[in-house]
Amino acid sequence: MRTGHLARRMPNSLRLLLIFAATLPPEYDATERKDYLRFGPKAETAATGVSELGAQYADPLRALLAISDRISFPQLPWAKQL
Repeated sequence: MRTGHLARRMPNSLRLLLIFAATLPPEYDATERKDYLRFGPKAETAATGVSELGAQYADPLRALLAISDRISFPQLPWAKQL
């Protein structure tokens, strides 16, 4: 079997789990290890993410985007509705 062949065929979720397990700090005792692995990785799309900043600043950023579109493209028909 060629090198990397298995890794390419492995599902992304399993790859993520293996990467997560490889980051386990060696100095953790059994309890800390169990807690660390129980936490587990969670894949999120970049669009939703996990940051609270996205939720906090979503509306102001949309307003800035609308304003910059209006300034940059005043000739577009939809820009006149703003």
